[in-house]
Amino acid sequence: MDIILLDFSKAFDKVPHQRLLLKVSHCDTAGTVLAWIQDFLHGRTQKVILEGQSSSWVTVASGVPQGSVLGPPVVLDLHK
Repeated sequence: MDIILLDFSKAFDKVPHQRLLLKVSHCDTAGTVLAWIQDFLHGRTQKVILEGQSSSWVTVASGVPQGSVLGPPVVLDLHK
């Protein structure tokens, strides 16, 4: 028996926005859908707050927002 396991758990955290848009454009997804995804990812910023101290805002150039329609589906393990 052969088994191949691929771990994509962090793939959605690291995909560069430009590469994602290029891949989507090659899937015959053009026009409104591609423009929506571009707008969804464009201009995103983030900062870190730790123990009351805040970093500066930085532009996010990779990853998709957790829980968004572009992210992976959430799988719940109800057996725990």
